[in-house]
Amino acid sequence: MLSKNQPLFSKIVEAETVEQIRNIFKISASSYWKTHYLFDKESSPKPKKLSQERIDLLLVNVVIPFLFLYGKQRNKEDMVDLSIAFLEQIEAENNSISKGFKAEGVAFSTAFQTQALTQLKSNYCDQKRCLNCTLGIYLLR
Repeated sequence: MLSKNQPLFSKIVEAETVEQIRNIFKISASSYWKTHYLFDKESSPKPKKLSQERIDLLLVNVVIPFLFLYGKQRNKEDMVDLSIAFLEQIEAENNSISKGFKAEGVAFSTAFQTQALTQLKSNYCDQKRCLNCTLGIYLLR
């Protein structure tokens, strides 16, 4: 990824769309890794690349929070706003937290929403502060 995307930092910071950032991560491993999973142990040939879901996980959990923080630190509100817009353009995460909320009837469709639910879980559910949370009160009715 680093060898194909120089300068990497600039490409990420200058990206204007989610797709531009996704394209940075749409790479394949070198020819050696097409026939290996482990060093010195050959396997049947198979291209090794990140799936769309893995790329989006990297964006949601690493790249976009970095862009948000970088924008905040540099007083670049346009970058802060863009990072939030990026989260709104990525499909909702499919993880244990989102599955738990879905089972309780909470509807969501974007990564922005699932990140918010993750924050709510961490700050309220895990702390057993349901009565201090609007969603917790709603679910307890």
